[in-house]
Amino acid sequence: KHSSVYSMQETRWNYAGMAAYYWTLVLGQLGAAMATTTTRTSLFSYGLPNKWLNVCFVFEVLLAAGIIYLGPCQRLFKTEPLTAAQALLGCSGLVAILLVEELRKAYLRRGDNAREAKAAMLLLEAE
Repeated sequence: KHSSVYSMQETRWNYAGMAAYYWTLVLGQLGAAMATTTTRTSLFSYGLPNKWLNVCFVFEVLLAAGIIYLGPCQRLFKTEPLTAAQALLGCSGLVAILLVEELRKAYLRRGDNAREAKAAMLLLEAE
């Protein structure tokens, strides 16, 4: 069905769907940027020390929220405001990316620790 024959309710649902997709995409990109800050060190111990990147994160979230929740931006970008539940559901991409990446880093660190322990044992045996 072409969008020109959508009812008003269908149009609003379509716009809400576009807003939900955009919000999830923005948060997924934030998750990817955070996850790739280090290759092995946990983000929870490393933190986010890059102040300019943090400013960009805040700007990106505020810009996305403006596009979704401010009337003039809604009309321009054809979005509808998300409910709190929909916005939280959009955070799932960010959480999933960070979780998978933290598990990957933990696995790599475990391998690093095993290799270090084996090297130490070999050094002790050589003495």
